[in-house]
Amino acid sequence: MNREELEEQYLPPKELWPEIIIPEEVPMPPKANLAYALLDRHVAAGKGDQVAVKDLGTCYTYREIQEGSLRIAHGLVNLGIRKGQRVSYMLNNTKEAIMVNFALQRIGAIVAPSSPYWDKESLRFILNNVGVSLCVVSSEYLSKIEAVKDEVPTLKWIMVVGDHKICRERGHICFDQMLDTEDSSYFLEEMDPEDIAAVLHTSGTTGKPKGCVHKIKSVISECYLVNKYVWRLVEGDVLGGSAPVCLAAGYGTFCLIPFWAGSTISLIPKFSPKNLIEAIERDGVTVLTGLTNTYKALLKHPGCTEESTRHLRLCTAGGSTLDPPVYRSWLERVGRPIYEGLGATEMLHLVLSNAVHMRPKAGSVGFPIPGFDVKIINEKNEPCPPGEMGRMIAKGPTGVIYWNAHRVPELLEKQKRNVVDGYTCLGDVMTKVPSGYYYFVARVKDLMHKEGKTIGPLEIEELLITHPYVEDAGVISLPKEENKEDEEIVAFVVTKWGDNLPMEKRREIRQFCKENLDAEYKVPDCIEGVAFIPRTPAGKPLRNILRKWEMGKRLERQRKAGYKSGSSGGCS
Repeated sequence: MNREELEEQYLPPKELWPEIIIPEEVPMPPKANLAYALLDRHVAAGKGDQVAVKDLGTCYTYREIQEGSLRIAHGLVNLGIRKGQRVSYMLNNTKEAIMVNFALQRIGAIVAPSSPYWDKESLRFILNNVGVSLCVVSSEYLSKIEAVKDEVPTLKWIMVVGDHKICRERGHICFDQMLDTEDSSYFLEEMDPEDIAAVLHTSGTTGKPKGCVHKIKSVISECYLVNKYVWRLVEGDVLGGSAPVCLAAGYGTFCLIPFWAGSTISLIPKFSPKNLIEAIERDGVTVLTGLTNTYKALLKHPGCTEESTRHLRLCTAGGSTLDPPVYRSWLERVGRPIYEGLGATEMLHLVLSNAVHMRPKAGSVGFPIPGFDVKIINEKNEPCPPGEMGRMIAKGPTGVIYWNAHRVPELLEKQKRNVVDGYTCLGDVMTKVPSGYYYFVARVKDLMHKEGKTIGPLEIEELLITHPYVEDAGVISLPKEENKEDEEIVAFVVTKWGDNLPMEKRREIRQFCKENLDAEYKVPDCIEGVAFIPRTPAGKPLRNILRKWEMGKRLERQRKAGYKSGSSGGCS
């Protein structure tokens, strides 16, 4: 199936697409295939012996990764995989994942990673949504794919990484056998910059996951821009972190962007503070990227010291808001700041970063990466003055195009809403201050409305976690029972008391908010003790679950008689 047929069958009408602008400075390689742009061209330039991957301390060169990708590509072609077919993988962060990705790009197949974090319903939906022909899966996740296989008519093959016995017993393809026996002669499918490289799915926190289409030209642009203006990777740099390659952030971080620069990636199959700290020291990681929760976890580990992180020259964060206390603690412990940024699955990777001008400011997501035009607009789609909250819109080399949007009425409406005058609107509420820094406030759906005022939960959460009792926090709002037109703010806090937070402690926490927030209407009406805050793999609070919890408690107790908002400081 050629590009025109793919677009006609699977993409929304072109008049609903955002305007994609490739900056003039982005150099398009002579061959558009990503396997060439990110891998082969380094080998062709005589840099085949440069280390590409450090996998638990073992080094693999660009030439070795290239050879592995060629063998897998030959095997997949012999199997029947062709250009334009969709292939999913559910793999840990290992060299095999990198080889598989470049094998698929070499063939011209469309990569559609799938996550072991997804539930059965989401996984079934995603595999059917993209119409996968093949799934490549780590043996430990095989049961997840087998559980939905019969409900995915297009899924013909499963290839297993790791367990030869399972392959023989269940009739699946063995990755290791293919890697050992297939031809390694050079070949490269001819591709066009307009061809689709990947379909990356959102986490699905507001409904079914959405498949976000990214063309080769957009991938190359993002690789170039993030390298030049954020990570500034060069040969000899080693990039490490925790993001899984089966999620969008990890796919860009470890499967694409570092390879543009000919640098090295440090991989750990699964994140733990111990594993990552060991990798940082052992592999000589120079650029560390992670979520807020990654840095929180590292700070709790005794092995995280200035000595063990001595090779680091740059630390970046994204995926979820970086708490200012974490920023300060990391700076004090390691001696280096964290440069926070903001991106989205719809945009492939980063759009803003503090690293653009190398002037980090705690709580800010920095400045637009050159090549992206970012604006803050109000409900009338007019620019907001400095300091005023509004929706962020962005235009550049990437933008929102949802796979199969024209087949799902709700998704088609979202495609229409998310494109404003050619800009992509992601549903992020932001502010831009006169100095040029951008600040994330909330997702549009998470904004709270009380006493005629609009409030973002982040400000309250950032304050709550500074209280000595509070380890984590999540804030939502719900309509007041006695006045549905107004809302009450509910703060969920994790403390050593878990679900049994004493009433006097709730009052103390609420009083703390009252003394430190700049307006009375921002003070939580209700403090709830919980054992944990549910979060996405990227670390974002699952506020829809928090709302369900609170609604359940309302139904269970009907707000115990005698409780008055603003008096007891608790809901019970």
